[in-house]
Amino acid sequence: MTVRLENAPTDRFWDMWIALLAIAALFTVASRLAVTEWTSDLHILVFVTLIAGLVGLALGYSRFSTLVSIIFSTLYAVFIIGWLFGTSVEMDMIWRDRILYHVGWRLRVAIVQFGSGQTTTDPILFLSIMAVILWVLASSTTFLLIREGSVWPSLIPLGITLLVIGHYHQDQAYNTRYLILFLFFTLLIIGRTTFLRYKEKWRQEGVYTTPESHDAFTKTLLTLAVILLFFSWTIPLTPQETTQYSVIWNNITDFWIRLTADISDIFVFDHAITDPSIGFFSDSMGLGSGSPESEAIIFSVKINTPSPEGYRPYWHAHSYDYYDNANWSSEHNRDSRLLTPDNFNIQYPDWQSEQTLSLTFINNVNRMANLYYTGRPTWISRPVEANIHPLSDSDEDLIALFANPDLTAGETYTIETQISLPTVEELQDASTDYPKWLNPYLQLPDDFSPNIARLAVTISDGHDTPYDIASAISSYLRSNIEYTRIMPPVPMGVDPLEWFLFEEKIGFCNYYATAQVLMLRSLGIPSRLAVGFSPGEFETEMDTYTVRSRNSHAWPEVYFMGIGWVIFEPTASETEVFFPPTRERPSTETTPSRNDLPIMNDQFDDLDSIPEETPEVIIGDSETPSQIILHGVARFGTHLALLANFLIILIVIKIVLRHQDTLNKKFDIHPLPIIIERLLMRQKKPVPTWLRRWSYRARMSDAEKAYIQLGKSIRTLGHPLDLAETPIERARTIVALMPETKQPALDIIDEYHRDKFSNQQSDQVRAKHASRLVRRLAFQARLRKIFHFGKS
Repeated sequence: MTVRLENAPTDRFWDMWIALLAIAALFTVASRLAVTEWTSDLHILVFVTLIAGLVGLALGYSRFSTLVSIIFSTLYAVFIIGWLFGTSVEMDMIWRDRILYHVGWRLRVAIVQFGSGQTTTDPILFLSIMAVILWVLASSTTFLLIREGSVWPSLIPLGITLLVIGHYHQDQAYNTRYLILFLFFTLLIIGRTTFLRYKEKWRQEGVYTTPESHDAFTKTLLTLAVILLFFSWTIPLTPQETTQYSVIWNNITDFWIRLTADISDIFVFDHAITDPSIGFFSDSMGLGSGSPESEAIIFSVKINTPSPEGYRPYWHAHSYDYYDNANWSSEHNRDSRLLTPDNFNIQYPDWQSEQTLSLTFINNVNRMANLYYTGRPTWISRPVEANIHPLSDSDEDLIALFANPDLTAGETYTIETQISLPTVEELQDASTDYPKWLNPYLQLPDDFSPNIARLAVTISDGHDTPYDIASAISSYLRSNIEYTRIMPPVPMGVDPLEWFLFEEKIGFCNYYATAQVLMLRSLGIPSRLAVGFSPGEFETEMDTYTVRSRNSHAWPEVYFMGIGWVIFEPTASETEVFFPPTRERPSTETTPSRNDLPIMNDQFDDLDSIPEETPEVIIGDSETPSQIILHGVARFGTHLALLANFLIILIVIKIVLRHQDTLNKKFDIHPLPIIIERLLMRQKKPVPTWLRRWSYRARMSDAEKAYIQLGKSIRTLGHPLDLAETPIERARTIVALMPETKQPALDIIDEYHRDKFSNQQSDQVRAKHASRLVRRLAFQARLRKIFHFGKS
């Protein structure tokens, strides 16, 4: 190690341990990103990070200037990232075609989609951006460490990156493990760098340090890092403290969330997106291109009260009123206010309502921002942020509900909602004298296609009421448009809806629903786009809906005077919505037919990436006895694991302390009290008495400490110690008090004489072993004496 430092360039800060620890810290951050499973091929980013770290080490150690090093790093990045992306192509083709035509084509299409405001469904754009970011972070981290020895400018960006990933992938187990591991490597890098700086200072002052002392310092640093992290990890937090820290963290991250909300639709993946708040069901949504199917469970819904026969719940997340440039958004006047269970008050208009339905939602993803509902919620069991559209001075409508704070896996919430099942007769008789507040729901883009308007007129020909027209448009779309989960990219300069309706004639629910809403608006019928999930799989015995990622859906809602928003189903893959012809008293049983179980569609298949995590404990408003037992078992297991870790740490500390003297002598390291005493003396500061005693004892050999132990053992036995005794006399005293100590006492005296009065090397191990034996025998004898006295 010393030779390498001497031969290295004088302005470099090379150290093999720092290099290895830096690579380990980089690997930790990259692995944290990979385990999110946000999309496929995330493992590529781990290799990008490791190679970038090695490149940074090489360039930092080289004699190239910083500018030349940046140029070389950029060239390496282009080659390495392109090559790694090419390895993900499973098709049999030459490398030139892989990079230029396959990967390059996908990237160009994704960039075009992003530039046109569409949701980018191909993960290649996300992977490319992350690869560039990680390359810059990794190469600059190792470059700065080796070139300048800059620790904080190197490690702080990595720490922030780790926190950002944890913020969007809120898995407590992963966050804890990777943060502890990263802090462990960070502490070692800081300690090692500080040591090397002092070593250089000592070298300039003529102080010699041996290679063995370096190894001993590294071992001590390792132990201290483990101890610090263990105790910081096991410090308990009360629920109140956790809430306070959550509020502080939310305030810190609120600006970042607002900043990234506008571009959140860029990244729609085909694997585990564990944070539905990132781009899903927010204030805007592009038409997108679809994504593969996933069976990941998002949430389940327990039916607490019977619902009307034939009622088919759609799990509403958000609704949109403004459409332009292939993008939906919420543009009308709206309020956002915090509602609590004790103050949940939304002044809905006097819309038709048949009964109140109670539902309990059980979250199954790591972080849920949207709260789902059906009908018109009148109460919810947790605080929520409600987006509300004021309709008049006395009436208002609900647009979306957001959890405050977000739900974690296993959490539940219960809602009470007003639901209705209007009849065909009631829908046909509804008035068309619409109020002014419905004007936003008649909006059309400035460049709305006249071909689509003519198609709407053609379909509505012969139908007189809004209900008949909406039903006719739904039937037309279901019969004439083929459903597909993934669509080809829309050609540049082409109206996506015209292309969907007249040319390609294939699509998924975003296109079906958008086409119906705009055609209805062109005919003067107010309607809007709603997103969320279709019903899912109903388990009759459990009265529970299981909602999976493949159930993510978009649908049109049409307004009917006196009734409210009514759902229609134009998507061919879903079961058509039916209404009873006339008013009949519905049955109280809810047993959806097998045909009612939905099939997947739409861009929101992105949520297929949310990992299937079955919560061990369901924390809700009411836990069953079995859940309470499971909760207790899980808590006991956690405490048992903490206890085991604590015992392991204690054993490690004991081993280190037990062999501390041997390590100090072997590696020629001065004990801590001597170092502190010398430092105070060098700075001409007074040395406390306790420190002088501690330093004096630290200077003793094991033979001297063993001799002192003889005196301590005599006192332990309750006999006064004569300071004028010779070593032989002291040995005779303890043997007279406790004959079984004869041999160890003789060993101590023998080694003490050899250490103090001869030129021979004393056997320190023998002295230490004899000292421990005398101490143990004296302690046992004292206990026997106390026990005997107690019995008498």
